[in-house]
Amino acid sequence: MPNDERYDGVVLLIEYHDQVRRRLAEIRTIEADLEVGGADFWEEARTLAGDVLDFMDTYGPLHEQDETNSLLPRLINALRRAGDDQSASLQLVAEMDEEHVHFREVWAPLAHDLALIATPDAVLSRRHFRDSIAAIEAHYLPHFEREEASVFPLAHQWLSANERHEIALEILGRRGRRHGATADPDTPG
Repeated sequence: MPNDERYDGVVLLIEYHDQVRRRLAEIRTIEADLEVGGADFWEEARTLAGDVLDFMDTYGPLHEQDETNSLLPRLINALRRAGDDQSASLQLVAEMDEEHVHFREVWAPLAHDLALIATPDAVLSRRHFRDSIAAIEAHYLPHFEREEASVFPLAHQWLSANERHEIALEILGRRGRRHGATADPDTPG
């Protein structure tokens, strides 16, 4: 089973990144539709905002744990075992780990705006909403791109299929799923 992509923790991490990208696109749809308004729009916007908020509030912290508790410690240990010629890679992994510290503070303003949209009769500052979206995109998207271009390939290079399988099981375990489960669009890896 370790060769099955459903059991590769790196694949599950990438799937989460893709789901966040889809959620950010949904948020941009809400932003664009704010100008149109109307009762139908607001009902759809409230539902979509609530869904995105629930997703990010639930899976954002889990994903952070997936990387900081499961992937990065194993990768750091593997790179250290590899020796001095991996110091640049170690530095990169440490920098990526540090960026996780800021995720919640960057997410909080957008979460507040989504909660306002999800609440009937709440007043929303469109400028604040636009700025909050931009802040998330400026932090999350480059982070995801760097992980996918640099850190995840290092994980495939330096971690065995069995180690990546263990990471997958930890990820699935955090979500209450076990061995037969695969990632699906509604329950991110």
